[in-house]
Amino acid sequence: MSTQLEAAIIAGVVGLLTAAFGTTVTFLQAQRERSRWLVDFKASYTIELYKQRLLTYPKVFTTIGRLSHGAIPKPNSSIAEEVASELNEWLYGAGGLCAEAGTRGAVLGLRLRCRSWADSGDHGQPADLYQWRNVALTMLRLDLDVVGLEQYDFDHMPSALQRLKKEVDQMVSGKSVAVPQSSAKRLDLRAGKR
Repeated sequence: MSTQLEAAIIAGVVGLLTAAFGTTVTFLQAQRERSRWLVDFKASYTIELYKQRLLTYPKVFTTIGRLSHGAIPKPNSSIAEEVASELNEWLYGAGGLCAEAGTRGAVLGLRLRCRSWADSGDHGQPADLYQWRNVALTMLRLDLDVVGLEQYDFDHMPSALQRLKKEVDQMVSGKSVAVPQSSAKRLDLRAGKR
């Protein structure tokens, strides 16, 4: 085989390897950029979703608050009818659009109980109305990553500073800390990572 032919073959192989390497690097860079774009997009989407929830959820909290035992005037069938109408408007508005499926279901269940009470009159309050109210409030809070409706023992309730000190001590000692599931995904406190 002649020297010129060997040089041409070697040059061709080197050219192919260079082209293959360049293509691979370009492909990997494109994949990395795509992944970065997807992460940025998801982060922006999540921020906008939370902003929308923070704009629309206070209205439904106020509406549900009208069913509270401490509300003035006391809840009755006519208030339940008004609450059912307001919950319906919220469900078919921006609030229902940005709520998780479970949250929409809980608000819908509460709306149905309110409508049932309104249809039956003052003496027909559904037995599970307050259970649905509590589930709806809990689901709304979870959508905002706020733990909600904890049980309180007002006689033995530690101050906020004592609770914070206890949580910090648990984090420092490496013991698991009760963190809402969605917060645990963002901040892996249980594994001691930040």
